[in-house]
Amino acid sequence: MSSAARASFAKTYRPVDTSDHRESVSLRLPEQHDTESCDTFIVKPFVVVISGAPGSGKTTLAQELSRRLHVPQISRDDNKTGLHVTQDSNDPSEVWRSAERAFELFYFVASNYLRAGVSVMIEAAFHAGRSEADLNFLAELGTCIHISLITPTEVSLNRYRERALAGQRHPAHNDLAFAEQMESGSKDINVYRLDLAAPCLKVDASYGWSPGLDAIAEFVISSR
Repeated sequence: MSSAARASFAKTYRPVDTSDHRESVSLRLPEQHDTESCDTFIVKPFVVVISGAPGSGKTTLAQELSRRLHVPQISRDDNKTGLHVTQDSNDPSEVWRSAERAFELFYFVASNYLRAGVSVMIEAAFHAGRSEADLNFLAELGTCIHISLITPTEVSLNRYRERALAGQRHPAHNDLAFAEQMESGSKDINVYRLDLAAPCLKVDASYGWSPGLDAIAEFVISSR
């Protein structure tokens, strides 16, 4: 999320289409260096960043790890789905309609959890070269711990294609089109390989997790 987008979102958060007169919701996004509230906590909260290509298993790991560590999970895709549901947007061609706003809301929720002293688990298809600034902002509010899922392209593609064909997600995610782009090579999945200035554990998610869930949880606990 750009600085301009953050400033705009800080002032007001409005649905894309207000023609139906639904009530807009005003939200306050913390200023980029507003860490005052976190300074009052004896123990600093932590934020676990789970990254990886589509189909690498980010959501599955985030769900299991959040239960293991007893911290809330924040999913960018869940935010995007909720925005489309609110707007009755079911057309796959509208895939980009709430894309930017979903990320804005994602960072808004995560930053306010951290400012309140709540540790969080966040997962999204973070893009290298675009996501670092916002993730570094969260790292100012809480100790950042990076879990990077490494999955062979073919494995990720098969998972993504199966999910798309099964219609497991809201149609506005347009999973079938993205699966075709991944298969054709027009979508470069290397863009999802993040390099953050934070403790990082690389996890082979080809078949299960290696290292396993216990070791991943221990890495988070020892790194916080």
